[in-house]
Amino acid sequence: MSGTARVPAPAFPGDWLLATIGYERPTIHDFAMKRIAASALRVAACILVFFAAVTFVVGCSHVISDASMRMVGPAKGSYLFKTSLFLGVQFAVSGAIYLAYKSAPPLISKSSTEALFFSRGVSLSGFMHAIVPVIAIPVISIVLAWASRKDVAINGIMRWELLPISAAIVIVAAAIEEFLFRGMLLRMLLQYSNSPALVCLISQSAVFALFHGEAARASWLNFFGFFCVGLLLGLVYQASKVLWAPVLVHSWSNIWSGLLTGGSDSWFAGLLFNETIDYFTAVKRFAVVATVLLLLRSLQDRKGLAGRKLT
Repeated sequence: MSGTARVPAPAFPGDWLLATIGYERPTIHDFAMKRIAASALRVAACILVFFAAVTFVVGCSHVISDASMRMVGPAKGSYLFKTSLFLGVQFAVSGAIYLAYKSAPPLISKSSTEALFFSRGVSLSGFMHAIVPVIAIPVISIVLAWASRKDVAINGIMRWELLPISAAIVIVAAAIEEFLFRGMLLRMLLQYSNSPALVCLISQSAVFALFHGEAARASWLNFFGFFCVGLLLGLVYQASKVLWAPVLVHSWSNIWSGLLTGGSDSWFAGLLFNETIDYFTAVKRFAVVATVLLLLRSLQDRKGLAGRKLT
C-alpha cells in the first residue's frame, strides 16, 4: 500500500435521516449552489425593491408637478417652474426613503445595498453584489423600452408609459456607472497606481467619456462634455468619500439632460426615446466594462492584492 491512509469524511448531522428515505448525503457542491441561489435571490430582491422605490419617487414627482401646474394655470405654469418643482419633489421623497431605509428593520439584505451605495470602502463582496445588475441592466433597459414605446411620436405631453424606462435610466444606470467608474476604477487608481490624484481623475474621466461614445461621437464638444461630467463626479466622490453622493449628482444630471429636455422644450424628448433601440450600443458598453475590469484585475494582481479586500 502506498501513501497516507484515506481520511473519512466528517459525519453529517442529518445522515441518519437521509438514510431512512434513501437520499444521498449532500455534497459541498450542493451547499455551494444553495449559497449562490440564496445570494442571487437577495440581489434580485434588492433590485426589485430599488425599482419599486424609484418608480414611486418619479410617480410622486409627476403627480405633484402636474397638479401644481393645473392650480397655477397655464400662464404661470412655466416649464422652468414645473422642472424645479419636479426636482424638489425628487429630493424630498428620496430623502424620506433614505431616512426610512436607515431606520427600518432589515426587510431586505442591507449588506447588499450598503456595499453598493453607503459604505466608505469598496470590497470584492460588494462588487459581486453589483455584477448581477451590471450584466442585467442592458437587458432590463431593452425590455422596459420595448414595453414603454407604445407611441413612437414623442411630443410635449408627458406619457406615463415611459415611467419604467425613465426609472431605469435615471437611477439604476447612474448607480451602476458610479460603482464602476468612481467606486471601482477611480478608487483603485488612487490607491494602487502610484499616480497623482489629478492623473487618476483625468484617466477615469476619459474612460467615462468613451463609455458614452454613442452620444459623444457626434462631436469633440460632446466628448469634452462627458469628460467634464466624469471629472465633476470624480471630484464629488473625492470630497465626500461615499458613493451615494456622485450617484445623486449623476441621477439629477440624467433627469435634466436626458429625460426632461434632451436639448428641446419637451418633456421626455431625450435622444433615447426618439430613436430605435441600438442593440450594438449594449455590446460596445459591455466591451468597455470588460476592458476596465480586466485592467483592474491586472493592476490588482501586479500589486499582489488578489483575493484581498479592497478597503
